[in-house]
Amino acid sequence: MTGICRNRLKGENIGSNYHIFLNSVEGIYWIIRNAGLTPDNTRVVCSQSSGKQNTAKLHGFPISRTADQTKMFNFYTSTAFEGCDIYDERGRTFIVSEPYKTHTVPDISTSFIQIAGRVRNNIYGGEVIHLYGATGNQRTVSPDEFERATWEAVEKTEHDLEHINALSDQMKTSIIRNLPYINGKFICEEDGKLTVDRNMAKYEIVNYRIVNGVYSSQITVENEIKKNGIGIANNDSYTAPKNIQAMTQTRTNFEDIYRRYSEIRHEKPIMFTTDWEIELSEAIYPFIGDAYTKLGDEKVKALKYRVGAIQDALTAMSRVDTDLKIVEMADRRFPKQTPIPVKKIKEELQKIYDTVGVNRRAKATDMGQWYDTVTSPKRIDGKNVSCMTIIRSRFVRSDF
Repeated sequence: MTGICRNRLKGENIGSNYHIFLNSVEGIYWIIRNAGLTPDNTRVVCSQSSGKQNTAKLHGFPISRTADQTKMFNFYTSTAFEGCDIYDERGRTFIVSEPYKTHTVPDISTSFIQIAGRVRNNIYGGEVIHLYGATGNQRTVSPDEFERATWEAVEKTEHDLEHINALSDQMKTSIIRNLPYINGKFICEEDGKLTVDRNMAKYEIVNYRIVNGVYSSQITVENEIKKNGIGIANNDSYTAPKNIQAMTQTRTNFEDIYRRYSEIRHEKPIMFTTDWEIELSEAIYPFIGDAYTKLGDEKVKALKYRVGAIQDALTAMSRVDTDLKIVEMADRRFPKQTPIPVKKIKEELQKIYDTVGVNRRAKATDMGQWYDTVTSPKRIDGKNVSCMTIIRSRFVRSDF
């Protein structure tokens, strides 16, 4: 998408305004920064209720409303996916899905169709350009198993809440106040009573099926699009160049790529270059630009060019809540729906605490603050090892 925006600035598709639907404030800012977009030619429509955090993620780039004047580039998060009308005769619609960020992957049968109808009265006859990558996910837990585990968790939680709700108001208030998941995805509190939001559970199940089924390959995406009565016309002008595809599909050495990236950036600032090596490096490692500008060569070298350590350093210095930093680092370390030895979880969580400045001893059970988990023994090297499986995140993000 960054390259497409750059080409528009250079005069391609003169007269067209781009309406880009991407449910990630951070992803939107990455495009803005790397394409050299400005408030004069760009507006961003995202959640106003999360204004402070979204402004921080946009590094001060102004937040607009759908009613504001359209510009050459118009970005929208899920706050504008449904129920709003955008009038722009020259408006082209782009839907961008980042394969490893589940919240950016719209359900083709519902959200996709809703987005497709947002830009009214345009001259492009219902054309929608969908930019996506296949996840290739081969999960240990199948969609059916995930659904079964979800409903088991819901029923257990409802049973527990029946006992809590039967307590005296004073005792119940005390318990509610100390529940770490009171503002989580499934449990809500109203007039002192706890209930489970079953609709949110259904949403989680559908989302899991989308990411681990529909978006697992180009074929399954296209089949789902056809099944919903949408025509397909592949356009190579919106397809990643073969050199990018080849390099992103093979193992690459971050140290070599970073050294070359730094060398080019020293010679010519990013705003003055469209060097294909820069674009290729950022396609493979989207955080490499921040590593160069925010950490610098010496810090990256001190971290021994280790990708995880560099990403953690960038997360630690970001202007977001501590819980969000912990979850972002944990998401990179711990695969979902896969048994992980409890000892390893405790060790890695302690490293996260040390990085973000949380002064306490890590326990594996701490993961329950941010995730739904199941702990059970697993046979490893002939021994029974206590393992934890992370089912899903229960952390409520406010970045869309």
